[in-house]
Amino acid sequence: MPKTLLFNNLKQHIDEDISRLPAVIRQLCSEKKLQQALLLVSLALEKHPDSPDLLNIKGELKFASGDKSEAKLIFHNIINHWPSHAKALSNLATIFWLEGDVQTAVNHFTKSLQVNRYDRDTIYNYYEVLSKLKQAQEIKPIIEDYLNHFPEDRELRHLLMEIKNSTSIDKQKVQLLFKSSPVCKDTTKIVMTSGRLQRYNGGTKIYNLWTELLRKHGFDAFIATQDGTFDNWLVNHQPVIGYIDVENMKQQGNDVHVLSSWLDTGGLEKLIGDSQFYYFDAELRWTLQFRDKLDYFLNNKKIAKIATHSRYIQSWYMANYGIKPTLINEWSDQKVFYEDSSKRIPLRVGCMPESNAEDEKTFDFLKDKCIDFGNAEIIKISGDEKNVSDLLRTTDIFAGLNPGKHPFWGEGCPRTQQEALHCGCVLVAYDCLGNREYLYNNWTGLMVPSSDMQALWQGIKFLLENPQEKERIRANSKNIAENLFSERNKYELVNLFLDLNDNAEIGQADFITKDQLASILLRPFWLNEQEVPFLAQQTTKAKNTIVEIGCAYGGSTTVFLLNKRDGVQVYSIDPFVQDSKGESLHASEQDCRFAVEQALISKSKNESIRNWYLINGYSHDVVKSWDKQIDLLFIDGSHHYEDVKRDFEQWSGFVAPDGKILIHDSRKDNFEVDPFDQKFSRGWAGPTKLAEELRSSKEFKNIGHCYSITVLERI
Repeated sequence: MPKTLLFNNLKQHIDEDISRLPAVIRQLCSEKKLQQALLLVSLALEKHPDSPDLLNIKGELKFASGDKSEAKLIFHNIINHWPSHAKALSNLATIFWLEGDVQTAVNHFTKSLQVNRYDRDTIYNYYEVLSKLKQAQEIKPIIEDYLNHFPEDRELRHLLMEIKNSTSIDKQKVQLLFKSSPVCKDTTKIVMTSGRLQRYNGGTKIYNLWTELLRKHGFDAFIATQDGTFDNWLVNHQPVIGYIDVENMKQQGNDVHVLSSWLDTGGLEKLIGDSQFYYFDAELRWTLQFRDKLDYFLNNKKIAKIATHSRYIQSWYMANYGIKPTLINEWSDQKVFYEDSSKRIPLRVGCMPESNAEDEKTFDFLKDKCIDFGNAEIIKISGDEKNVSDLLRTTDIFAGLNPGKHPFWGEGCPRTQQEALHCGCVLVAYDCLGNREYLYNNWTGLMVPSSDMQALWQGIKFLLENPQEKERIRANSKNIAENLFSERNKYELVNLFLDLNDNAEIGQADFITKDQLASILLRPFWLNEQEVPFLAQQTTKAKNTIVEIGCAYGGSTTVFLLNKRDGVQVYSIDPFVQDSKGESLHASEQDCRFAVEQALISKSKNESIRNWYLINGYSHDVVKSWDKQIDLLFIDGSHHYEDVKRDFEQWSGFVAPDGKILIHDSRKDNFEVDPFDQKFSRGWAGPTKLAEELRSSKEFKNIGHCYSITVLERI
């Protein structure tokens, strides 16, 4: 290629779209065109001389071309100006390690992971260094935390297993970064972004909860910030990636759905390109502030759909734009915010004052009133999510001090007060839009005139003096919190809003639910609320044969028979001996058959009984005469490792091409605190160990999970 043509061809990437530059450079590097890549990044730096990311790429290219001293100077320069640049810290650590400066290398790796603890390449490089030092155990909790958020990463999972087994593996040369985060190809990805994540921010929690919900239902969902960094203050923080990673997803052919709740998100237009984004309006005050952007996005058809958690925000759009946003109530993480009455301190008042003079004045006023009252106390609640939830559980009455961010429109849907309801607090709050989403005066709390601290105290005092009324309101508020402001039934709304119906793996509204199954089976079963509709959905894909190993009282059996296609045969294999994980559980063939048949009759599905074969016997005996191809194999028999492994080895060979194996109770998450496998925690040790081992299988690929179920598909 002529030099001038090469120059112009590279230059267009800078002039037209700088965000595509890293991907172009990666391509050049893969083709071993380092000098062209250096030329391109040098041109970019002429236009963007203060970009630490471009400087970091230049340093990586210098290192790759053999100029380690120049690379080191570049990384030093980045750290001097941007001390928290995670990739530069990690790259510099690598160079120090190669130079033999071990302690400085370790210090820089540590700093890099403090900035971004989910950077895969930093974790891997740090592991290599610690392995050389025979200190690999130190990185074990970091890898475990990473795998909780990116369970599909087989390589790091293998490293973790090696660490746990205290064995060594062949070490590759430590490499500089310059690789993107691993993502699955050709699937739907959902990205939630505001450009950055604010600490102690309700919008951050919305992204986190939506991401967690979608990941539970089999989607690759992520939170995205411009540089991939974030503050870790939530208990169950979901995976965070950078905009470069989103760009890589698109280049790999993935269907990427972008959601934002912030109209002024930096880089949003470049992120969505020619497509649209989904807008979740959580706060009308900010919408009004950036209304010109809202008009711009709507006029240019850049917004696919709008949703909100507030009825009055919904009404505002209807009145001003003729648009009816989807209403999706907020919910809280009930694994974090839950009631424990044994922790509650009677007559303790809690509140969360903002750092402004008015809130401090109100707090001081309430504090004096509590002292005058006699045996009441008031505390300030603040800090990371765990600290807030722990304090809320000790609180008897929660005082909402927020009068609303906007004098007329108030709040979106104040989150802390909703979380207080989940923790069993009785709420007294100001009357403002937003609070009315869940506070019904004298029913789910007490509502007082906005900014009237005297009225706020009178509401608190009433509850202190009337314990029966307080408990009545507590019961009502807990009921609305658990039923309206919980994750229950939210997936269908989120799925429809984000146009995911054609791609969803589980959670379809027309599949049987756990409650519906319990109402017709009338026997115990061990499937949670996510697993029941998931099994139903998977059942519909089977063309000829379903086999379940272990059926007990017929819970999974009933799901299969209710949802299978016409003509599909279901084989249930169980020796009906004492349950391997429950001494008091001992179903019988007669009880199982009767329960399943009655359940089917109640749903007018008794014709399915003709396609059901209940086999009273051990799976390792039945397999000796088995000769049918299997579309769906559900392994839920003995949970001892040797038994479940034998079931897989003996039966997996019969699974059809593209057929699936579902391993129940295979995602145990507390080996360290339960070494003797005495307590169920999203699984048991035996099935979980097998599922982990199968991540390296050459015959089956791990394509996801649903609560305790691991999903394998024949390659």
